[in-house]
Amino acid sequence: MAFGDLTYVFPPGHITPDPAFLISMARERLSDFTGRDFLLLMGDTAAIAVSAIVAAQTLPEGDDVLQILIWDNKKGVYYRQAIEVWTPDDAEDEEVELSPLTV
Repeated sequence: MAFGDLTYVFPPGHITPDPAFLISMARERLSDFTGRDFLLLMGDTAAIAVSAIVAAQTLPEGDDVLQILIWDNKKGVYYRQAIEVWTPDDAEDEEVELSPLTV
């Protein structure tokens, strides 16, 4: 595969609406997530949100980019999209410039 092997964060099918369970499972499955890994976000919106938040929180010190894959229907390929991760403490730092998310 062009972007590596797939590892499911959640099993295929119905996702439980229990946020504590989703967070616990995501933390377990994404425990070694780094800035070199990618998220392929699809399916249940709560599971997508939890996966992205947990992946961003799991990034090692110094990794400040969350990479996701976006499907291009016309070309039939995935493209990588880098999203800068910051914390509220970073926002107070004068060197961090916050800008609107653009796609």
